[in-house]
Amino acid sequence: MVKEEDEGEKNEKGEKDQMRTSTTRRNIMKKRRKKWSNLELDTLEKGMMEHGTKWRKILDVYGRPHGHLRERTPVQLKDKARTEKMRRIREGISLGIFEIATE
Repeated sequence: MVKEEDEGEKNEKGEKDQMRTSTTRRNIMKKRRKKWSNLELDTLEKGMMEHGTKWRKILDVYGRPHGHLRERTPVQLKDKARTEKMRRIREGISLGIFEIATE
C-alpha cells in the first residue's frame, strides 16, 4: 500500500512546490533492537506465572506507563518467551514457566 501526499509548500520565489512523499513497508523506519535486561526477563517470568500466555494482560500489569516492560509489545513478550524456552532446552536448564510458551 502506497500513501501519497501533496505538500504544497512555497519555495524561495513564493511559488507553490509540489512535493510527493510515498510511504511503503520497505522505507518505514524500524525501531532499533533493544537487548532484554535480566530485570525484564524476570518480570516476564513473573507475569507468565500470574497470567499465563495472556501477553496483553502481562503488558497491562507490568508495562505501561512505568513498568519494567513498558518499552515492549505483546508480540515481543511472546517471542522472548519462545526464545527463552528454546535457550533453556538447548542449555539443559529447567524450563520453569517457559514450558507453556509455544514453540
